[in-house]
Amino acid sequence: YSQVVHQNTTVNWEIRAAFRNFEQEMDRKSSKLKGASSDDESPDDIVFKDYSEMYEWMRNGYIPLLWEEGPQGRGMLASRIRLVGGVRLARSRAQPFDCSEGAADKKWIDVIYNQSCFDADTAETKVVEDTYWLDISQNVSMALLHLAHLEDTGWITSDTLEISIQAFFFNAQSQNFVFSQVEVTLENSGYVHGDQEVMMIPSNVYSHQPQFLMSSTAADVFSGIGLAACLFVEAMMWRQAVKIMQLRAFMFNIYRLANLL
Repeated sequence: YSQVVHQNTTVNWEIRAAFRNFEQEMDRKSSKLKGASSDDESPDDIVFKDYSEMYEWMRNGYIPLLWEEGPQGRGMLASRIRLVGGVRLARSRAQPFDCSEGAADKKWIDVIYNQSCFDADTAETKVVEDTYWLDISQNVSMALLHLAHLEDTGWITSDTLEISIQAFFFNAQSQNFVFSQVEVTLENSGYVHGDQEVMMIPSNVYSHQPQFLMSSTAADVFSGIGLAACLFVEAMMWRQAVKIMQLRAFMFNIYRLANLL
C-alpha cells in the first residue's frame, strides 16, 4: 500500500505546489496577506479581522479563481486539476447554553458584554454542524449571489466556532484525487485565522490493478517468510535448551524476552 501511495512523490509535490500558488493568487486578488512579520514565531496563516472579512476573501479571491471561465470550462487549476461538484461550506457552532444557573453571580458580565452570562467552559461546549454547497455548474455570478445570501441572512452567527471551506479535485493525468480545505477558526482569544491543508490519494489505491496486487502480495509473502524464520529460530532455541537441561534459564532470559518484544 505504502509503495503505491508514495510511488510518484514528484507528482504529489507538484500538486501541492500548484495549490500553494493558487492560495497565493487568492491572497493577491483579495489583497489579503499572510500574518507574517519579522518575528519568526508569528503564525503563517491567513489572519482575518472577523468572519465578515472571510466573506470578502472568498468574494474577491477564492470564488472568482475557481469559477473562472477557461477553454476547458470553469473549476480548473493549472489546466490539469478539475474541481468536482463544487465547494462545501461547513459550519461548526456552539449550541445555546442555559444562563439560568449561576446567572445571579455574574451580573458584572452584563455591564461589560451586554449579556447576562457566557459559557466559559469551552471543553464542555456542545457543537452542531451544518453545510451549504456552492455548485460549480452555476456561473460565478450565481455563486457570488449564494455567498451574499449567506452573509445577508446571518448564516455565521456569534455562536460560530469554525468555518471549513472544502473542495474535492481530480487530476486525470496523474490519477490523483485531491482534497483541499481552508479552516477558518475563531479561537477563544478572538484570533480569527484560516489554515489551508491539501491531502491526496491515488485513484487506484483500492482497485485491483496488477501493480497494487503485486506490491501487496509481495509484502505479505516477505512478511510471512520473516515470521516463519523467527518461529524456526525460536523452536531450535527451545530444542537446544531442553537438550542441555537449561529450560528455566532459557525461558526467563532477559535478552530473549527483549528480542521477542
